[in-house]
Amino acid sequence: MSLTPNPPNVPPRPRPQGRDPQSVLVSQSWEGPLPPPGILKGFEETCPGAADRLIRMAEEQGEHRRELEKAALVIQTEGMRREFYEARRGQVFAFAISALFLGCGTFAALHGQPWVGTVFGAFGIGGIVTTFIKGRTPAQSEDKPEDEQESEDKPKPEEKPRRKTPKRKR
Repeated sequence: MSLTPNPPNVPPRPRPQGRDPQSVLVSQSWEGPLPPPGILKGFEETCPGAADRLIRMAEEQGEHRRELEKAALVIQTEGMRREFYEARRGQVFAFAISALFLGCGTFAALHGQPWVGTVFGAFGIGGIVTTFIKGRTPAQSEDKPEDEQESEDKPKPEEKPRRKTPKRKR
């Protein structure tokens, strides 16, 4: 009598003598667009032309991926070029404005208004000095995604805001 139930009209399987029944699980996997040659041959035997279609599909997918990477590189390069020209234009305008303020300050000082000249000159030189001291730190905060900027302002979920309780008078 066997322990596993058999459906009707199916004879029970004979058990091998002296061995415990075992089951073996065989698994195969591969990385990449194409399977190993043995599996590819099996595809071809099962469905004629399948191996050619798989190879053609892998080639087309590779070509498509390379085109996308090329387009992304062109877009990235163009963005870097625009950032460079924008920074250069900002430097030129900053210099022009500072020079204008220094020129106005010098003109005012030479024509009998030393305090007005000093104020204009201070703004002209102050703009240049501030730019050199600060550098690009304000622009770096603009590069952060909005989620990170918002998260700095809001309390974190695990941190509950503390309520202020009034002190008791004794």
